[in-house]
This record gives sequence, structure tokens and C-alpha cells, in this order.
Amino acid sequence: MLTRLRPLGALLVGGLPLAACSVDAFTYTVGTYGTVKETHVHLGCQDTYEVFDRPERGTLLVVTTPLNEVILDACGGPASRLTGPERMRRAASIFLDERSNRPGCAVTSEQPVDALHTEYAYRCAGPPPPAARSRRRAG
Repeated sequence: MLTRLRPLGALLVGGLPLAACSVDAFTYTVGTYGTVKETHVHLGCQDTYEVFDRPERGTLLVVTTPLNEVILDACGGPASRLTGPERMRRAASIFLDERSNRPGCAVTSEQPVDALHTEYAYRCAGPPPPAARSRRRAG
């Protein structure tokens, strides 16, 4: 679980005020996504966004770091012309389109958790993943 807390370390190392990550946001993030394995999504040159997916809830969390944002700003590629929130949306979109193995999914809403974490709700055209389906007992 400690490896999942890297974004908090990046906050401290990156020099952003600790207030950027409130206790409530941290508690929510760890409580909701702390046991989920991250998937890495790349927009351009050497950047990495971590995506934590909860298909049974139809939500995912996109995480960035201050260093990641500096790298994207410096690289000069297409992603450098996007704002931070636009980059987070793009990472969510790439995850759903290319990495989730669930075609036909689209973001329906977004909610910033703090400056470096944004949660997205989504819907998929197909059936929900097996863990989310209700199971009836025979008999």
C-alpha cells in the first residue's frame, strides 16, 4: 500500500504546499482506491499518469505529480498545450479507450479530489464487469 502513496511524497518533494492535499482528500483516495493496482498512461514525452480503476463502481482516479507536469510543459509536444485538467481528462480517456479492455466506455462526470487527483465516473455500453454483476442462487 505504501507504493500507492507516491503522489503524497511527490507533493512534499515537489514543493507544493501541503494544503494542496487535504486530509479528507487523502483519506477518501486511500479508502476508495488504496487496494487497486495502478495502470500507467502516457500522453507524451516521458510523462506518466497513474489510473486506478474501480469498475464495480464505474469510477476511476487519475493521479499526476508536480514533476510529471513540469516534464510535459518542457517537452513541447501536443500534450504540453493542454491545461492540467485537460491532461487528466485525456489520461482518463486513453485509459478507457485503450487500456481498460472494456470497449464503449465514456466519462460521464469528473470531480477533482485535490490539485493532483481527479475522479471520473464513467459508463460502458457493454455489461458490467463480472465482479459487479449480481449473482442469483439457484433454488
